[in-house]
Amino acid sequence: MIVQSNTIDVAIIGGGISGIYSAWRLANEKNDLKISLFESSERLGGRLYSVAIPGIPERISELGAMRYRSNQLIINNLIEKMNLTSVKFESSSGENLLYLRGKHFKHQDFYSSSEIPYNLHQDELGKNPTELLATAIEKFVPDAKKMSSEQWNQLKKSLLIDGESIHNIGIWNLLFRSLSVEAYNLLVDAGGYCASLTNWNAAEALQWFMITYGEKTEYRTILEGFQSLTLRLAEQFIDRGGVVQKNQQLETFNCLDYNEDNNKLIKLIFTDQINGTTNVLYTKHLILAIPQYPLKVLSEKTDFFEEDLKQDIDSVIAQPAYKLFLGYERPWWKDLGLEYGRSDTDLPIREVFYATVKANSPKIEHQNNLNSFILASYHRGFNQAMSFWQPLIEGKPYLGTKNPFSNSTGLDGLWATKNMVLAVQDQLKELHQIEHIPQPYIAVFKDWSAKPFGGGFHFWKTHIKPWEVAKRLRRPKQNENVYLCGEAYAASEQTWVEGALKTTELMLQENFKLEKPEWLSQSYKLD
Repeated sequence: MIVQSNTIDVAIIGGGISGIYSAWRLANEKNDLKISLFESSERLGGRLYSVAIPGIPERISELGAMRYRSNQLIINNLIEKMNLTSVKFESSSGENLLYLRGKHFKHQDFYSSSEIPYNLHQDELGKNPTELLATAIEKFVPDAKKMSSEQWNQLKKSLLIDGESIHNIGIWNLLFRSLSVEAYNLLVDAGGYCASLTNWNAAEALQWFMITYGEKTEYRTILEGFQSLTLRLAEQFIDRGGVVQKNQQLETFNCLDYNEDNNKLIKLIFTDQINGTTNVLYTKHLILAIPQYPLKVLSEKTDFFEEDLKQDIDSVIAQPAYKLFLGYERPWWKDLGLEYGRSDTDLPIREVFYATVKANSPKIEHQNNLNSFILASYHRGFNQAMSFWQPLIEGKPYLGTKNPFSNSTGLDGLWATKNMVLAVQDQLKELHQIEHIPQPYIAVFKDWSAKPFGGGFHFWKTHIKPWEVAKRLRRPKQNENVYLCGEAYAASEQTWVEGALKTTELMLQENFKLEKPEWLSQSYKLD
């Protein structure tokens, strides 16, 4: 027997940006619905994870998403609506460092062929990695840099390269037709492209590169932290009568026949992660706003996921990603003329981002505090460097120096290991050509390939038409009220928060008959 008090209108699984945005939109537009959001952990935000490193409250460390583009209109408008502060994301200056193949030089030296330790072809010289990649792509798609997202969305469905549909070609295979091996290796080593140059679907990859690194692209971030966007949306959802339940793991669900009220219900079974109890709930609509890995786990526990649906879920590849932040008692990199932006190397640390905090900030309790941090290693994608770090992830935690903030609480599960910090410190010295670096007083680490996420972001496989699979997945069975959304299966802007928001907005408009919100330009294309 189904108890009416145990029945709701909409159950949303997943407390990341897609789930919380779904809840917020429905609560705003359908305020007569009983809506509950269920999150398996204690934290809301998903892969938006902002941490104030102890002793450095003026700057937020983004363990997950850290920037967006000025032409991504959903997230831009949401930030404004939530009264959050948008600031420029500082990119690298010409003075930032490169250390490749044992040679030290600077970003500005890309325009001097004598400085580059790669045997490039004549027409590949004098270009930085972004320019080199754009030139290679424009050999297949002339004027690609000038194309909008909407134009790309149309082109990729019909584009043929040497008579073959572009979605059947891997981006690595394609670039080998227009770049020398040395130029490709330079892109992998120096451009921050090591993950995005793996052999994923060229139909999406071409668009992703040209839109992400286009001439008019401006990167921005949220001063209060990316996670604050999800928290503000969640607050407003709750204020409108919505319910958020944390530490609730969805174990399985079953689509039932129509009941006496002519409603087709879905039975949900949860495990409470705190006390281990089992809870049963019934809902009229189910939104699965979770990444590929937990979807795959769920697919083995319910008959809803038939073979064709499992194949669609398997049409993307989850990419490993991790970040390691080190906090120091002073910004030693400023001694080298480095203030912000990124330095690159083919050492296992790959990319280093600098953040400097001004002394005597009113937000800092201890005056004359020079504590600053760097993103000492940012790595993503399957490659040799990933295997370097795997043995170092487990081990004794790094306890830090005697700085008063070293033993701060609230960072449980985020401590880097001692061996990892030692390895990073050695590589930082080699990259910066210095013999001594102060010991960090704190080290914070996040591995997104670990459960429950299974990856930091996703790429479409080749031989897949993403625009078709994405549409199918938004409502896998037309006779059942079960919907999927999120970054993993975004038909465009995959890997970006905007991609998650686009696919979620499409799902809501198609299945809950929502109009495009008044705060979003009516001409803005979602697919």
